[in-house]
Amino acid sequence: MREPFIDIDEQSKELLFGAGMTNSMITKFGAQPGDVIQSINEQTYNLDNINALIMSSMSWKAGDELNLVVMREGTPTTLTAVYETPVVTKEMIVPMELSEDDARMKLRQVWLFGE
Repeated sequence: MREPFIDIDEQSKELLFGAGMTNSMITKFGAQPGDVIQSINEQTYNLDNINALIMSSMSWKAGDELNLVVMREGTPTTLTAVYETPVVTKEMIVPMELSEDDARMKLRQVWLFGE
C-alpha cells in the first residue's frame, strides 16, 4: 500500500507532511513530519485548492527555486531548495543467489516451506 507524501487535516483543511513516505525533494527542503504547508512561492495552499498545487507542481523544472513556508511547532519557517526531479528510495530484502547445495539454501527452504 502506498502512503502519500502529504496528509490532509480534514477539519482545518491544512496540508501537512506525513510521517510515512518521503522523497528526495522533501528531504532536500528539510521538511519534517507534521510541518503544515502554508505556501509555495507565495501561493497559499489548503484542501480547497490542492488541485492547484498538483497542477503547479507539474510545471516545476529542474533548476527552479522553490520557497516553501511551513508552520513548524507554531512558528512559520521558510524552506528553500532548487527543484530537481524527486526520487523515492525504497529498502527491500532481496534473496541472495545461492546454489542448491548451499546450506543456507537448505535452511531457507525449511524455514519458508517446511521442506
